Amino acid sequence: MSSWGSQWNRWDDDRSWRSRDWHQDNYSQRQDSTFEVKSSIRDNELPSSFRPDEYHLDISRNPPLHRTVQATAWSRKQGIAGLPVEQVTVASLARNGLEEWSLRPLSAGRYTGMVLTRSIAEGVLCSRILHHLRNKQWDIDMMAEQIFRDTHPDLPIPNKHSEAKDFIDPMSLKVIEVLDKYAQVKPSSSNTSSQVGALQEKLRRYEQKANEHGIQLTPTKTGPQNIANDQNEARIRADKRLPLFDAHAPPEKKTKIMECSLDSLMQPKTPQTQTSNIKDVKQWCSEFRQEMTAETSKQFDKFAEKASKILTNVKKPELQAAAVKWGLPFQLGTSPPKTLTQFITVSAFKAG
Repeated sequence: MSSWGSQWNRWDDDRSWRSRDWHQDNYSQRQDSTFEVKSSIRDNELPSSFRPDEYHLDISRNPPLHRTVQATAWSRKQGIAGLPVEQVTVASLARNGLEEWSLRPLSAGRYTGMVLTRSIAEGVLCSRILHHLRNKQWDIDMMAEQIFRDTHPDLPIPNKHSEAKDFIDPMSLKVIEVLDKYAQVKPSSSNTSSQVGALQEKLRRYEQKANEHGIQLTPTKTGPQNIANDQNEARIRADKRLPLFDAHAPPEKKTKIMECSLDSLMQPKTPQTQTSNIKDVKQWCSEFRQEMTAETSKQFDKFAEKASKILTNVKKPELQAAAVKWGLPFQLGTSPPKTLTQFITVSAFKAG
């Protein structure tokens, strides 16, 4: 993906604007120094659900929304590290930079939407699917309406503007259904470089704040006197025969804290394969309950009570989509909302 630096009007006449390296002068400046621009968004302009702090626009959900783009290998390469999130340009995120064809209708003032992807593969897949759809000149609205009627004959057609997600979702599930037989579950892996970059940036800020208040963060090295005191304490413990731990003592039982939120119920943390042995959802849930111990049963009751309250107002198409993500076979997706809620609850509890 080519990038679009902030000094785009300073390239030499000898250089082609198509070159992927024209931004390197600006990139090297940002890499060698801490480049950060103050966000222009005020806290009172944020959505009411946001909880801002000094470095974040919102910390109410994970991951948090940083005020500025954090310094990572990718963000530095794109020339956006340190920029306020709201000032990142469309061209800097486009896979082909200014050569991205969709920027042309945008420049003409025509409707242009964005789908933010998390990998090159996702971006290319979305782009190619849209390319083929446009070449076919299919009416997406009519197709989505027909698929919704076939999938949910007893439900009214959602409004394609105010309920666009519910309107389109059955159609998108049809695409997933076709691709499912080729699916290879990708093992979850954390973006190590991104996490390291974020931690380094956080540490830098803590050190800067500590220095302003005269606080030394570097730990004091252990001197000879401290070593001698530690040795004396060790001898006293040995004389009194105080064991540091009992190797034969049974491990302490820790109560497992289950996460139960709308996000955790509607979206598994890791991709789930379809549970092919499910013939009847209610029976499957009942069999799971029978296998529980008394302690696990208590935990599940509390979890199920929370999950039921959270999912009460979720519409059926969304419950169907979530249940399929948790591994429910497509042919059972027409189950009643109560049954779908039970399946999601049990699946989330088992995964947790």
